[in-house]
Amino acid sequence: MNKIGKFMRILLLYDLPSVTNADKKIYRNFVKYLTTEGFIRIQESVFVKACLNANAVKTCKTRIRQNSPAKGSIRLFVLTEENYQKGENINDNYSFAELIQTTDYYIQIGDEIDYDEN
Repeated sequence: MNKIGKFMRILLLYDLPSVTNADKKIYRNFVKYLTTEGFIRIQESVFVKACLNANAVKTCKTRIRQNSPAKGSIRLFVLTEENYQKGENINDNYSFAELIQTTDYYIQIGDEIDYDEN
C-alpha cells in the first residue's frame, strides 16, 4: 500500500443564510470553527481537511454535527486521498494554504542546500 492510501479528506460544502446581523455572526463563527479544526478554504463555501484515518474522520464528523448552525445547508463528503488527488483545478489557481497542505511526511521550503559544496 502506498503512503497516501491511508489518508482521507473531508470535503465540506455549506450554504448559510446571511441576511440578518445574527445570521452573519453565526456564519462567521462557523467559518472560524472550521479553520480552528484544520479545514482550509479551497473555494467560497467549500472547505477541505486531511485526516490520517477513518477514526479521525469519524471524530471530525461528530464535532461538525455538534458545532453546525441550525439553519442553512451543510454537505459533507469523505474521499480517499487518491480520489481527492484525481480532482482537477482547471485554471491552476490555488490558495497558499492549499499548496502547503500535503500528505508527504515533510515540506521543503526554499531551495535545496548542497552541504558538500563548502
